[in-house]
Amino acid sequence: MRQMLSFIDDHYQERLNLTEIAHAAHVGRSECSRCFQKTLATLPMRYLQEYRLEKAAKLLTTTPLPISVIANQVGFGAGPFFSQCFKRRTGVPPASTESGVPKCKLLR
Repeated sequence: MRQMLSFIDDHYQERLNLTEIAHAAHVGRSECSRCFQKTLATLPMRYLQEYRLEKAAKLLTTTPLPISVIANQVGFGAGPFFSQCFKRRTGVPPASTESGVPKCKLLR
């Protein structure tokens, strides 16, 4: 499990899939999912998305970078997907957390 979490920490900015995460620990996709579910009560790709959202929330409140740049830096890529995920997770759009005003659940 430690190897998979370390892999995510090192590569969350890249496009990742379940096979790559599993390969980091030399296990299959099913075993990877089972380990995440048993240890963290979530699936690997859900964990990755949450991890990216936490990184983005921190950047939104500590840097002047535009939302689109932050979305790319944390692995979401371009487009509205990041904003949709962020708002669904926090209840507020990413723009409301800019300028050092942490108004979202991720930063409490």
